Amino acid sequence: MIRSWIKKIFRNEFFVNVLTLFSGSTLAQLIPFLIYPLLSRLYTPEDFGTLALFSTITSITSVFATGKYELAIMLPAKKANAINITGFCIFLIAAFWVLTMIITLSFGRQITSGLGNPELHPWIYLIPFSIAFYSVFHVMTSILNREKHYRSMAASKVVQSVSTSTIKLAGGFMQVGRGGLITGTVFGQMMSAGFLFHRFSQNNRRWTRLLSIKRIKEQLNKYVYFPKYTMFHVLSNSISAGLPIFFFTRFFSTHQTGLYSMGYNITFIPLSLFAAALGQVLYQNLSKKYNSKQNLTSLISEATKTVFWLAIIPFTLLFIFAPWLFGFFLGAEWTTSGEYLRIILPWLFMALLTSPLSFVPNIFGKQKMAMFIELINFVLRLGALSAGVYFDNLKLGLILYSLSSFIVVSYFLNWYFLLTKNHDKNLLIR
Repeated sequence: MIRSWIKKIFRNEFFVNVLTLFSGSTLAQLIPFLIYPLLSRLYTPEDFGTLALFSTITSITSVFATGKYELAIMLPAKKANAINITGFCIFLIAAFWVLTMIITLSFGRQITSGLGNPELHPWIYLIPFSIAFYSVFHVMTSILNREKHYRSMAASKVVQSVSTSTIKLAGGFMQVGRGGLITGTVFGQMMSAGFLFHRFSQNNRRWTRLLSIKRIKEQLNKYVYFPKYTMFHVLSNSISAGLPIFFFTRFFSTHQTGLYSMGYNITFIPLSLFAAALGQVLYQNLSKKYNSKQNLTSLISEATKTVFWLAIIPFTLLFIFAPWLFGFFLGAEWTTSGEYLRIILPWLFMALLTSPLSFVPNIFGKQKMAMFIELINFVLRLGALSAGVYFDNLKLGLILYSLSSFIVVSYFLNWYFLLTKNHDKNLLIR
C-alpha cells in the first residue's frame, strides 16, 4: 500500500513539481539546521532577539514595496500582461527603497528606541536593502513559478542558505555579535534575489520590450483588489505574526525574544518553505484549472490530506520532546525555547495545512473577505498578548495567542474549501 502510494506521488506531475521545490528547501534548511548548535553558542539569545526584531520589521514594511501586485502575476492569460506587472513591481521596489532609506537615515535612532531595542540602531540602515532584496525575490519567484522554472526556484533557496550561513558563522567566530546575524541575513537575501533575477533575464532576454504604460495601467486597474484589500490582509497578518517579537522586546526582554524566536524559526521557517513550495505549485495549477473551467476541490483536498499525514507524527514527537531536544542540541539555556515552541505547535500545525491555500481568495476575487477575517485575527492576537502583559505572564499571553491563531486559521481552511466546492457546484449547474 505504501509502495503504491509512493509510486502514485512520483508519477504525478503536481507532486513532482512540489518535491522539486521542496528538495531545494530541504537542502537549504539542512545547512542552517546543522550549524544551529554552533550559532547558539557563538551568539547570545539577545543577539537572536535583535535579529528577530530586524526580520519582523523587514517582513512588515516589505508589504508596501509592491502593493502585493506580485500575487497577480500568476493570473493573466497572456504572458505579456504578467511581464508588465513584473516590471511595475520592480519599479515600485526601487521607489520604496529610496523612501525607506530617507526614513531610516532621518529617524533610525528614534525608531529603535521606541521599539525597546536601541542595540538595533547601527543595523537599522540595512533594512531598506533587506526590504528590496526580499521583495525582488518574491516578484521573481512569482514570474518563474508561472513559467514552471521550479529548479531555479529551488536552487535560489540553496544559494540563500549557503550565503547566509557562511556570513553568520564567520561573524560568530569573529565575535561581531548581532551584526553577524543581521549581515548574514541581508547578504543571503541579496544573493538569492540576484540569482533569480539573473535566471528570469536569461529566460526572457527581451522582456523590457514588452513593457508599455498602457498595458501596465490596464493590469493595475484589473487587479486593483491586490493593493486595495490583499495588501492590508497581508499587512495585518505580518503585524499579528510579529506581535510576539514586539511585545516580548518592549514589555519583557530581548533575551526572551531571542528564546522565542529560536524555537519559532527552527520549526516555522522549514515548514513555511515547504508550504510555500506546495502553495506555488498549487497556485499555478489551480489558476490554470480555473481559467479552463475545471474542478478544483479534489486537488486541494488531496494536497491537504498528504500534508496532514506527512506532518502529524513529527509534530507529535516535537510536542513531547521539544524542551529536551533544544537543551541537548543548542545548550541548556535554550530549553525555554522548546517550551515556547510546544505552546505554539498546534497553531503551527494548522498553519502548515492552511498556508499553501492562502491564494484561493485571489482566484475568486474574495480578497476583501480575507482581509476582514485577518483583521479579526489581528485583534484577537493583540488581545491575547495584552493579557499576558497585563498579568505579567509571558506564557499566558503565548498560550492565548496560539489558541486564537489556531481558531482563525482553522476557519480560513474551512472557508477555502467552501469557496472551491461552490465553484465546482456552479460548473455542474452550467
